[in-house]
Amino acid sequence: MKQENFLFYSVNVKAASWARVYLNDLPLHAQSAPGVDSHSTSINQMLMNGENTLTVEVLAAPEERGPGSVSVHFYTVIDPMTKPMKIATVHQFSFPEVLDTAAKPKDRRVPYHHESRFTFDNGGFSPIWASAPAEEEVDCRGTPELRAAVTELWESIERLDADKFLDLCELRLSEYERAHPGVSQARADTRRDALRELFSYKPRLPPLDMSALHFASRANGRVVHVSREGGGHVLNAPAERDPRRRLKADLLYTRQLGAWRIWG
Repeated sequence: MKQENFLFYSVNVKAASWARVYLNDLPLHAQSAPGVDSHSTSINQMLMNGENTLTVEVLAAPEERGPGSVSVHFYTVIDPMTKPMKIATVHQFSFPEVLDTAAKPKDRRVPYHHESRFTFDNGGFSPIWASAPAEEEVDCRGTPELRAAVTELWESIERLDADKFLDLCELRLSEYERAHPGVSQARADTRRDALRELFSYKPRLPPLDMSALHFASRANGRVVHVSREGGGHVLNAPAERDPRRRLKADLLYTRQLGAWRIWG
């Protein structure tokens, strides 16, 4: 796959702002607490080949709205060796600047809902979640099957059972590699080795409190997003041997071969 077929993104939510960002109804930034957060990585595993949809929900913003309180940037890398890195913008969003285009007064206040579309050639890649069956919307407490899946993953971390953890995450690892062919850092083996190393530092989770988790159907029921009520990641396990190392993630499940499997 050519370099221009890889899409990168960054999300920046400044202090005192609060927003959720979705790509194709899948969470890019969906922490349910205000604060500063930014990410920059390739996201081909979330992309459709052709039209894609960006949704931004701005839930809070400072009284004195500085530029770029909430910003989203999709781009391709033209030359990674230049300083600054040479990129080409594919699509972007910035709040409150976007309010200048809102024709009606009711559309110019927070909470603010934005939806826009852009096209992208991802080299013909078709994400596995898009082929999953559309499921009925799950209850926010999850189904017995989903709760059991989360429990199984949690227990593998509590036991420091890297083999079981990697087995449960196999679809996530293989799908990311498939979405980024030729990228050494995206290889499933490379990411397995990194996770095995992390397990050697003994990541420690608190006891599982299922009542603190929130389950939400996304992408017409093809994906279930598991997050933590009140903010924070579902998995947040600092390493006992080096607290600077941490296993941290929300969970995205999709149904494959009749079972809910971790996809993201």
